[in-house]
Amino acid sequence: MALVAWHDRFMTGIPTIDEQHRTLFTAVNDFYAGLQSGQPRDHVGKTLDFLVVYTARHFRTEEEAMQRHAYPERAAHSLEHYQLIQDVGVFKEQWDRQAANLRTLEVARFLGDWLTQHIQVRDMAFAQYLKGLGLTNLG
Repeated sequence: MALVAWHDRFMTGIPTIDEQHRTLFTAVNDFYAGLQSGQPRDHVGKTLDFLVVYTARHFRTEEEAMQRHAYPERAAHSLEHYQLIQDVGVFKEQWDRQAANLRTLEVARFLGDWLTQHIQVRDMAFAQYLKGLGLTNLG
């Protein structure tokens, strides 16, 4: 069972963003499934590594577009990105040193909740702004 399911309500109408969001959903679900099914730590760790790198890539895509198109809510949107990167960095550090108190399933749920909430609020607002400029592509 997936932790987060992709629904049309997550579609921003901006193809690049939607494609990246789908990839993030898959990565979060793969991480969660690996934890739940007891996959080897190194396999789950590779999924986590991908999630960390791809999330940063996705955020760069959005932030470059926000800057290029003078998005007025860029600071608040970017702050949420920054805060998640910091939180995930702490989690990754704990994962790498195999901290005994690490609650991995809770972290996976947090990531899923954060992703869905962020898309529905911040990313939808940005997509509406782009559409208001007559844009449906980031290029």
